[in-house]
Amino acid sequence: MNTVTKSKLRDRYRTIKEILQQPHKQVYLIEEPQDYHKLYRLTKFLCQDTKSAEQTLRNFKSELEKLKQPQNHQIQGIKDCFSEDQWFCLVQNNIEGESYETIRKKGAWSEYDIVEWLNQLLPVLSDLHCHEISHRNISPKNIIWVESKKLPVLINFGIEQEIEKYIRGETESKQAANQEISEQYAQDLRDLAVTALTLFSGKDSKDLYNADTKQLQWEQIPLLSDSRKEVFSWIFEEHLKEDNFTADVISQRLNTVLPPTTTFVVPPLIWKLLFGGIGGMLILFVLGMGLVVLKNAISSTSVISLFLDNILSPSPKPPQSELPKLPDCPSGSDVVAIACDVTVKDIDSFDFEEGKLTIKFTKNGKADDRLEIYNQTPQNQDSDSDGHSVTYENTVIGTSTGGIGTTPLEITFNSNANPEAAEKIIHQIVYRNVSKPPSTGTRQVEFKLTDGDGGTSNVVNRVISVNTRNIAPEVKLPDSQTVDEDKELTFGGITVSDPDANSNGIAVKLKVSNGILQVRDDVPEGLSFSQIQPDEDGSVLLFGKVDRINKTLSAKDAITYRSKLDFDGTDTLTVTADDQGKSATDNSNFIWPVDALDPKTDRGTLSIEIQPINDKPQLSSGIESPPPEIPEEPEVEAYNSNLIPVGSFNFYERGLGKNVSYVRKDNIMIGALYNAQEPNRFTCFKATIGQYDVDVQWRGNLDLIGRSGQSLDRSYSINAFTTDNSTPRSGLDNTDAVRDCLNQ
Repeated sequence: MNTVTKSKLRDRYRTIKEILQQPHKQVYLIEEPQDYHKLYRLTKFLCQDTKSAEQTLRNFKSELEKLKQPQNHQIQGIKDCFSEDQWFCLVQNNIEGESYETIRKKGAWSEYDIVEWLNQLLPVLSDLHCHEISHRNISPKNIIWVESKKLPVLINFGIEQEIEKYIRGETESKQAANQEISEQYAQDLRDLAVTALTLFSGKDSKDLYNADTKQLQWEQIPLLSDSRKEVFSWIFEEHLKEDNFTADVISQRLNTVLPPTTTFVVPPLIWKLLFGGIGGMLILFVLGMGLVVLKNAISSTSVISLFLDNILSPSPKPPQSELPKLPDCPSGSDVVAIACDVTVKDIDSFDFEEGKLTIKFTKNGKADDRLEIYNQTPQNQDSDSDGHSVTYENTVIGTSTGGIGTTPLEITFNSNANPEAAEKIIHQIVYRNVSKPPSTGTRQVEFKLTDGDGGTSNVVNRVISVNTRNIAPEVKLPDSQTVDEDKELTFGGITVSDPDANSNGIAVKLKVSNGILQVRDDVPEGLSFSQIQPDEDGSVLLFGKVDRINKTLSAKDAITYRSKLDFDGTDTLTVTADDQGKSATDNSNFIWPVDALDPKTDRGTLSIEIQPINDKPQLSSGIESPPPEIPEEPEVEAYNSNLIPVGSFNFYERGLGKNVSYVRKDNIMIGALYNAQEPNRFTCFKATIGQYDVDVQWRGNLDLIGRSGQSLDRSYSINAFTTDNSTPRSGLDNTDAVRDCLNQ
């Protein structure tokens, strides 16, 4: 094992175990002790020399930084990247679970299973592509089922293979042979589709897809429904110049009803008779005149007369003002529309008489579930024995039955129904649940349409996620506080509760109007410094899990308050908790209730009484005299931190006795690193802080940072460069050292 890895890598990580040992690549399971011993995966790539390792970092740093941006718990995120001697190091989240390569070998999936699986991963690719990130390595072995999340997670992004090729000199560019980013996105979508088909068939991807021709081997794939086969075929068409080839569009196509496919064949002889030259024209003319004569001759027969009137002069539609127009997509707190994007077209059916629309639960339906036509199905119905009229534009177009529990909702059309009316009724189909609380989980709903002429549409499935409504957090505050003017007040006793907080934690904001606040970042088992952030308006933002927030805020000296200079009276501390929304029971496009996952907040206020003190008297004279000239010593306002503010050299004061004092102006920080017991022995540094990077010049006794020599220039990512602008604490500031570093 490399000696660097035996110790705390970059003075930050500790090796747990070795996973892979190769001549040019090493993989370890590591932990970060200062982040509650969270586990990560460290991959080390051996370069030719230190310079090559630093060049590799510069080439790939921009793209690796992008991978830190998406806050998506279904990808293997990047924690850190850096060079260490001859090694390029990549720190990623540690993902534990079962790969879909293993799952694939356990048996083939159903069509419903792969659609549900794609519905879980297509939003992930949509999120990545929105952040201009491509995976470039999607396959069954690079997708992991994580049991704790009940979701698939994408791992092993292609950039890792590209780094290896770059180090070996096989590529000059850091991105897959200058491949266009749009083609990278398209390849991600094709790779995901191939992976879905491998799960569906149980076969290897090379047996299903020809990567050279980009064609599917349909003879190797089990029978899919026509609509799904059409979607997969469309995915593998050429789309480089199209803007609509996206993960969102694929998701929509997978979950959309296609037109019924009724075909009416007219014998060739009939066509010849009707439209065969002059003879056909004469036949049509004679038929038309015969109908007119027949109508006039038997006008007393009401049925025949009405029939002829409808052929020759169609009756006008009834007035449109009698009933309100149907909404394009129903909405409400207790219903969710599940088919507003569906279109219906049928080129050879003028009406849907005796046709039927059937909507039913095919998976996980419950007795308390309801499928209804919005504002047309009685809300209090408890029996499906009687049909209910279904109307469109003030005309009855059919009757509906069922929709209660697992009984299918069936709409039988009459001669007034046509494709347009059927489509509008489909848009009005809503789901609701009458139980309090409902049985949570997913429901699969199937749509199928017949046109009454023998034509039947393909089947479309919709997955509904049924949830309990998000419960708002609750803030509890201690009694009001009192402090003397211009004095510090320390207090705690603040707690927040949230019984259904999501796995990402909650946010808490503390704000006062006439002072400043500081929150401790060293409470045992509490929040770390990176989870406590000052905001532009003077407030303090806390992010993390509820128990860690409570550990911090409930400590008796968790919060330090200082009023504005010479202020007395009442200041108000406002504490706002935001639960950031609730996590769904699964990844579905349809959530019930529609507001179940919406974020909830709670707010509490605490009064701080600032007692006035007697200010010292001031003497003044009407005669102005110049003040005596006193030699000025250079002014240094020093700050300190328990943590040195540069990533690779994170020395902790309690562990190593190191401390930092510094001054900062704009984007320049100058300071000194020293041992608290030997303040006269220090290492100077000057840091230039950019938007994404920090350039640091180290000067002086470099042995304090584990280096030899008198100077060292290094660059660090902005995420690795942390500062603590806390109030100076007596005995820790080293203004003499900072002044000497300023003069160097």
